[in-house]
Amino acid sequence: MKKKLLCLFFILSALQLVAQQKTFWLHGMLRDSSNVVKDVHIINLNTAKGTFSSDYGRYRIVVSVGDTLEFTSVQHETVKKVITDPIAFSKKLNVVLKKKTYVLDEIVLKKHDLTGNLSTDRKKTPKDTIAQIVRNMENNIVELAKKSTEKRDPTERGMAATTLRNTDPTRSFKGFGSSIRIGFKDKEKEKLRKITSNTFTAQNVLKEIGKDLFLELKIPEGSIYDFIDFCVPFKIQELYKQRKFLQMTEVFKEKSVLFLRELKD
Repeated sequence: MKKKLLCLFFILSALQLVAQQKTFWLHGMLRDSSNVVKDVHIINLNTAKGTFSSDYGRYRIVVSVGDTLEFTSVQHETVKKVITDPIAFSKKLNVVLKKKTYVLDEIVLKKHDLTGNLSTDRKKTPKDTIAQIVRNMENNIVELAKKSTEKRDPTERGMAATTLRNTDPTRSFKGFGSSIRIGFKDKEKEKLRKITSNTFTAQNVLKEIGKDLFLELKIPEGSIYDFIDFCVPFKIQELYKQRKFLQMTEVFKEKSVLFLRELKD
């Protein structure tokens, strides 16, 4: 009887050890007190493999019982979770992240000469630098025109005076400050657009590659973002930043079979 109990104990221990070493796909959703959180870095500290949460806060990563997952975000506190048997049974782990609080340095207000009257205080504040430069340019052009007229003979001076009255030398400079500001805003918008389009997210990848490719690979439309996250460990983020979309397409074709198999299981 004792031998049978001992054998049973060893068998159960072996089964438990095998269960702990078995890997599986863990999925879940990340959110904070107000909304879902995207671009959270999830890394398995035991295997050193990681992924990112999608635009909808969803993630998917390979784990086993006993592994530790670390969730990091710029705007949230770092969270660590150990994979336990109940988590392995449900294969799902939702995490609520806590937003970081920043303590600002103390601000010391200095005395000023402002009275609180807008019309009075406006005269004391510095004028727009660009507008002042334009006015100075206009004044210099007018002065140069006058000096050039004074140096000519009387006959030419009369003709120059007529030309000066009929032609406003500053007309071409009107709106100069506005054009500079508009050009500056356009450059800032273009710069922001490039930064946004170059940011690696599942949504941007879908815009660049197109939905048709994923449908041809038989990826369900509702699982396209999960499939993109699934391919992150296969260097598609670096390929996206280098704008190597052809190589990204090859990775998607190669890994689609594995993803569909895991999705089916």
